[in-house]
Amino acid sequence: VIGGADLAATFSELPFDHLFFTGSTPVGRLVMQAAAKNLTPVTLELGGKSPALIAPDFPLEIAANRIAAGKLINAGQTCIAPDYVLLPKGQSAAFIERIASYVASCYPDLLTSPDYTSVINERQHARLLGVIDDARSKGAQIHALGVGDVSRRVLPPTLITDANDSMKVMTDEIFGPLLPLIEYEP
Repeated sequence: VIGGADLAATFSELPFDHLFFTGSTPVGRLVMQAAAKNLTPVTLELGGKSPALIAPDFPLEIAANRIAAGKLINAGQTCIAPDYVLLPKGQSAAFIERIASYVASCYPDLLTSPDYTSVINERQHARLLGVIDDARSKGAQIHALGVGDVSRRVLPPTLITDANDSMKVMTDEIFGPLLPLIEYEP
């Protein structure tokens, strides 16, 4: 079924035997509330934070290429995209360099590449820009790997360093091409 929030709300109120929903936590609450009117059982697969952990002895170039591939499918708008990277202390700069190389080779011009997509709608694009602004205002460093286009909702792959738990980028599911890098002591 294709449609917006109004159609989803109407659909959720129908007397099904069971509903399966994949999506955001706020919308999942609405689906469950609507389904409850008919005592319809609901299975929810809600957004979360999916880390990618790089072990100290794993080749950084291989890890960066694989993480970039998983993150940038559909500009990070997939349920299985890595949400942040945990990497050994002191490796962020090399990781950023490697991801930048990957982006340059796969998407030489984000604005004309047939392989890089836009953010799904204006609301989500504005949300992601807000997440970047929130991180920047709280001390994070923003590393945009290309040039975007607000009018077409093209958001370049953006790495974020010095993120902390007070930032939206670390508390909310990202669902876009933003990737915080968190260093750990091996």
